[in-house]
Amino acid sequence: MEVGRVEASFVPAMLIRASTLLGRQVRAVIRLSGGDLSGVFRLDLGNGDTAIAKQAPDVSIEARMLRHLALRNVPVPGVIAQDGDLLIMEDLPSSRGGVPPWAELAEILDQMAARGHEPH
Repeated sequence: MEVGRVEASFVPAMLIRASTLLGRQVRAVIRLSGGDLSGVFRLDLGNGDTAIAKQAPDVSIEARMLRHLALRNVPVPGVIAQDGDLLIMEDLPSSRGGVPPWAELAEILDQMAARGHEPH
């Protein structure tokens, strides 16, 4: 859910870091709802391309978790880049084929547990 467009001049450090990590210019930053412990933003990359940026102290842990889950075919956003407190991920649609993401994740975790995999 979009909360509001944030002009690039208000977040110059993140804008520069995100542009550097992505290797392309970030045109605008849009603050998203949620993110009680972190800032969550949609990055407008132009030509209809977007990415999600999350800024928090422990995003390296989240990046490792997302990569781990992706290796097990869990439908999570791909990690594009992570540096320090900035994580840039794929911008995914809010649901896949009408299946609520949390219900789908619960089913995948149940399947993993049945096969003897422990989530870390």
